[in-house]
Amino acid sequence: LSAETWDKKKKNSDPNHCRIVVSVTEGPFLGGSSVAWNQVNSASERRIATTIAAKIESIMKHRGTEDAVLPAHPESTISVVEFAIPAQARKDLSVGKELLENGQDLDKGIQFLQKAAQEYPKYAEAYLLMGIAYGHQNKWSDASSALDRAIEIDPKYTAAYLALGALDNQQKKFAEAETPLLKAAELNPDSADVQLQLARTYWGLNRWQDADPHAQKAVQLAPDIAEGHVLLGNILLRKQDAPGALREFKESLRLAPN
Repeated sequence: LSAETWDKKKKNSDPNHCRIVVSVTEGPFLGGSSVAWNQVNSASERRIATTIAAKIESIMKHRGTEDAVLPAHPESTISVVEFAIPAQARKDLSVGKELLENGQDLDKGIQFLQKAAQEYPKYAEAYLLMGIAYGHQNKWSDASSALDRAIEIDPKYTAAYLALGALDNQQKKFAEAETPLLKAAELNPDSADVQLQLARTYWGLNRWQDADPHAQKAVQLAPDIAEGHVLLGNILLRKQDAPGALREFKESLRLAPN
């Protein structure tokens, strides 16, 4: 509540004074470019919003049985996670993200993300997106620095650990990729992206036995990702299971014929 609203609240103790709607949305980012970068919204953000929503629901139940008043228009719903972020910073991030998603102009998109970070220095998502954009430009040092900053701001930012590990995998720095990816798996063990990247890491380190359970889980969680089936097929060949490998390779080609 703003100071002015809080003053009114103190003068009017009506429990119906305020209605709050918690909404969390997520969507794909740079689809098809890299499995690890498809999810921008982190598990920690969703967890925080869910916790707040549950607390609000508990409070409202204790106050009475009246129905909640939903906003008449979707745009009137305020994201709990974004509440503290200045409007201009959110706007700049939105423009930057759209430019990146459309693949129109990475440099221009990065400029908007940098503006968002300047306006709100603790904007972890802005640094995450910057890291991803720099990665697409093969600016590895800039990408790592941006992702490190996102993690510094939010030590439980699953998406940042995932992107950092994927960045190391892309550079074949498999030994370095293991640490951030294990942290991402600790934070969100049911992420197919995290499991697939870990499988890639261990495969790159020639530790196919360690890659096996992660590849299996990645395929289980996201059976429509062709890369997971290819990797699992390679692992099954190492296990001398040719029929199983053939099955996975055929499925990968069904999902991605080209």
